[in-house]
Amino acid sequence: MGHYTEMVLVVELKDDLPSKVLKALEWLKDPDKLDDTPLIDHPFWKKPRAINFRMVDKHDFSHLEIFHANLKDYENEIQEFLAWIVPYCKLEDHQVVGFTKYEEQDFPRNLIARSYGWTGSSIMSHQREYLYRIIR
Repeated sequence: MGHYTEMVLVVELKDDLPSKVLKALEWLKDPDKLDDTPLIDHPFWKKPRAINFRMVDKHDFSHLEIFHANLKDYENEIQEFLAWIVPYCKLEDHQVVGFTKYEEQDFPRNLIARSYGWTGSSIMSHQREYLYRIIR
């Protein structure tokens, strides 16, 4: 059967995004409007469960983008998504930008931008901290 992991990421995107990335973001907003998944040369877009990731509609006054996924993260899709999106985000060191929550965990793990990559840490226990191997 397997268990689900939820991910929420709230970030500000850079202003000078390539056209392929803009098309991919449009697809994440509404995959039914576009014919195919974006043709981006990155492992995330080759994953079958890339379709589980969505860019949530936001209010016009917000400059932040919200991404959401709820999936069985068997092939590290969340790490691959973060690896793909990170270069296009404006991030500050030690900035909490979201969380992941495995359905059998008592507490979510914060997604924290670090100068050497990402970490995810439980809000209750820093002893369980782990590193998402995503280097900017």
